[in-house]
Amino acid sequence: MKIKSSTIWFIWVSLVTYVIVDNIFLKNTIDINEALGKSSFARTMFWDIGVLSMILSYWTVYKTDLKSRYFFGILTLFVGSFAFLPYLALYLKDKEKNG
Repeated sequence: MKIKSSTIWFIWVSLVTYVIVDNIFLKNTIDINEALGKSSFARTMFWDIGVLSMILSYWTVYKTDLKSRYFFGILTLFVGSFAFLPYLALYLKDKEKNG
């Protein structure tokens, strides 16, 4: 199955839209320290997100060849999929164009 860059852009726009809507309308915030202290699931997910961001950042910098890989690699370490998904869309678009 081949994923198109437009699909990745749609996922990214959906993620950003969700964050904006959640912040403006829902306002259901929890204390992160309390959640991490009480929930082993929350601790596992927090750890998983950190490790996943490092792996994606490594892949971005060392396994791809776009000129913007260093910028997106560093940005992925700090904001995760908010930076990785646009880079992946650009990478896939470049692969579609250049074969």
